[in-house]
Amino acid sequence: MISVFTACLLSQAISFDLPVTADRWMYPYNATPGDRVNGSVFGTYGSNFVDEFHGQIHFAFDLTEFGLPAGTPVDSIQCNSMVFTIDANGINEIPYDPTPDSLESFADTSLDTDDGRPVVLWSAGGRGGFTGCTFPEDGPFAIGSPSGTGVRCVYPQAFDVEALDFVDVSNSVRDQIASPPLAIGTIDGAIPGNPILPYDRLRFEIDLSQPAAKELIFGVDEFCGKVTFVVTSWQEPTGMTGGFHSFFMRENPDVIFGFADAATLTGEIEILSPCPSDTNGDGNVGFADVLAVLGDWGCTSCESSDVDGDGTVGFSDVLSVISNWGDC
Repeated sequence: MISVFTACLLSQAISFDLPVTADRWMYPYNATPGDRVNGSVFGTYGSNFVDEFHGQIHFAFDLTEFGLPAGTPVDSIQCNSMVFTIDANGINEIPYDPTPDSLESFADTSLDTDDGRPVVLWSAGGRGGFTGCTFPEDGPFAIGSPSGTGVRCVYPQAFDVEALDFVDVSNSVRDQIASPPLAIGTIDGAIPGNPILPYDRLRFEIDLSQPAAKELIFGVDEFCGKVTFVVTSWQEPTGMTGGFHSFFMRENPDVIFGFADAATLTGEIEILSPCPSDTNGDGNVGFADVLAVLGDWGCTSCESSDVDGDGTVGFSDVLSVISNWGDC
């Protein structure tokens, strides 16, 4: 565990508990974009006119308020934990399912041995001149007609390890995309198969170990200032008013008056020093840093002077300081 003193020298730790900045129900026929009090997620299969993830919700969180500035190099961001939560309004009795479902279970439903379909969290991607970060709360569903697949301006994306690229997973069953989501929603104390109740809180603990997780969350080169997500489900509706998951949006009176919570993001991030050889944090690698390494020679717990991070302060750390001599 990095000490507080060392953290001041090597990184800036940021803990955050952030309410959603913007939430937008991504449905082709949403007549009130950005002002919905509830957002629903559901799946529709076998159609060429709508995405399989038919009803989606886009969320944005502004992390600049908590000290992670736009323009920060993504390589310097270390995410230690991140959890997304949102309250269900429970207007439909949908079975709670906290387990992933295989693509094969949609062709052969007998392979899905539990009731319901999970609610899942993805990174947000964009098209039509938008990114997940730049898409506004009242932005257009699509550029042109909302009918068709693969047309929505913001969509759930994942990293395809075979293609080594980010892909739209809105039609993952049709396209046979098995890339995992960032997280699956769970409810503390809930029994799988039982109905999700009003005000039940879904918790999505983001898997930071999966390939390209940091790039999915923060971007590829520079952080844009926001982290954005899309929530979806394969749950099929039973009609226009039932059979789908529904959640409180930030405009809902229950949220405004404190009876429920809209989406919230919590976690811890560190901004790593771009210059680890600068042991004293003065912006310059020089004689003072050589003295710091020599003063801690042989130490196995001196993280600030263990420049190369091999666990012991020694000759390799002196070489690292010399090789990075000068201004950071």
